Amino acid sequence: MTTKEVADKIMNHMAKQNAKPNHAFGVHQLNIGLFSRANPKEQDLIIPAIESLVQQQFVTIEDRHGSSLVLTQHGYEQLYPVNAGTNEKLGKMIMDWFAKQHSRPNHTLDFRNLQFTIIDKLNPKEREMLPDAIEALVAEGLITEEDRNGECLVLTQKGYDTLY
Repeated sequence: MTTKEVADKIMNHMAKQNAKPNHAFGVHQLNIGLFSRANPKEQDLIIPAIESLVQQQFVTIEDRHGSSLVLTQHGYEQLYPVNAGTNEKLGKMIMDWFAKQHSRPNHTLDFRNLQFTIIDKLNPKEREMLPDAIEALVAEGLITEEDRNGECLVLTQKGYDTLY
């Protein structure tokens, strides 16, 4: 294992926790959670890996009830890169949900179901972008947003025709 691989392991751990800027990770907790089974060579790479993350401005080291690695805005940008296709990907996830349910025009996806089937799988940046993706689907006429005893997305005839 290299210093970069150890640093990547730390950043991946932060991503799995859906970390946002200013999210603190106790160094002691990282040692227990990530590196408790590390061999001596890997243990020797932990400090250089943290120093590398600090140098790249992905994290800072702060005293928050003990030493903590704190994710910076720059680190956040690195964890969750966004490209031009992200909105389309999010829209496709919604339309795929309708397809998997064999939906017809006027079938709904309520926001509670949206939370469990789609939102919970998204990283923080994608969650921020989801309203824009929904707006794009509405603008295309594929779905509507309605209040039917709670907010929901409704498949339109055009959305149905596009799916099948």
